[in-house]
Amino acid sequence: MNKSVLIIGSGIGGLATALRLLSKGYNVKVYEKEKTIGGKTNQLVHHPFTFDLTASILMNREIYEEVFHDANLYYKNYIEFIKVDPIYRSFYPDETLYDFTRDLVSLIKTLESISTEDAIGYMKFLSEVYERYTIANDHFLQQSFENPIDFFKPTSLINALKTKAFSTSHQLISKYIQDEKLQKFLCYQSLYVGVSPYEGPSIYTLVPVISQLYGLWHLKGGIYSYVKALKKAIYQLGGVIETNYVVDEIIISGDKAIGVKSKEKESVFADIIISNADCPYTMDTLLKSDIHKKKYTTSKLDNLKYTCSTFIIYLGLKKKYPQLSVHNLYLNDDFKKNIDSAFTGHLPINPSFYIYCLPK
Repeated sequence: MNKSVLIIGSGIGGLATALRLLSKGYNVKVYEKEKTIGGKTNQLVHHPFTFDLTASILMNREIYEEVFHDANLYYKNYIEFIKVDPIYRSFYPDETLYDFTRDLVSLIKTLESISTEDAIGYMKFLSEVYERYTIANDHFLQQSFENPIDFFKPTSLINALKTKAFSTSHQLISKYIQDEKLQKFLCYQSLYVGVSPYEGPSIYTLVPVISQLYGLWHLKGGIYSYVKALKKAIYQLGGVIETNYVVDEIIISGDKAIGVKSKEKESVFADIIISNADCPYTMDTLLKSDIHKKKYTTSKLDNLKYTCSTFIIYLGLKKKYPQLSVHNLYLNDDFKKNIDSAFTGHLPINPSFYIYCLPK
């Protein structure tokens, strides 16, 4: 008899896990507390406008294809990618703008319009970070570290040192690039992981480099179309998704999770329980016993340093703005000051910001 799996949360992680397990013969049910699936990757519908709530930048499309490949499904039957070029249009207060394109000839011309030295530095920067990326991808990103000792093996430590992640993103960028506008363009993208480019490790320069080398993509129908595609595939493989089911507690028997409890609905049991909810929420809210929380007590969770989130404004406009591309950055003066403001709980006076513009 195939084992049953219960997954808490229908974010992309929960749905992708469900699809992979279904393809391996497990009986899978996903339980979502909201009335719609998708978690943080959801939609806001305000007729005639529909907004993706988050995640408008799609890097490394192979990761999105991989889920369907793992389930022995052909991704083109579910999603359609559209190439975005230029990958970014960058605006500055002095009314200059730069297009950063995937085309090397056009990119070099843009960089040379800034300075030959910075064009050379930009290429060297891409080369160094790309080398770090291949090391990180082969030895860390594609590896499973189930036990702490796995990370501290001699080979792991040697490869960790090769990534040279001990400087900050800004320090690495400024090592190769002197132009302040170009520095801002690269530094801003490090913010996507919720850390400051002036404090976070330089490994996060992978973000602008992967965008430059592999390009950015748009999913036809928006990011939420990926959620719909996963849902379609899950149903095709016999999976079940139940919405409006609020999990209040993970039921533990001995040292094993055996089910979930809801105040409003019947408890549900399964051989395997997977929580796709945020780790702090799972530990603090869904696990009731300190014995099972282990080191993740309420006091420890309260004292953890969390990454910075975003402030998003959704605008449905009747007027067209032809000067905007799909992905736009407005990089203001006092760049470091307004970046630091976000990490100290203050609204910056002259903010830098990202604009996602997709005409209807």
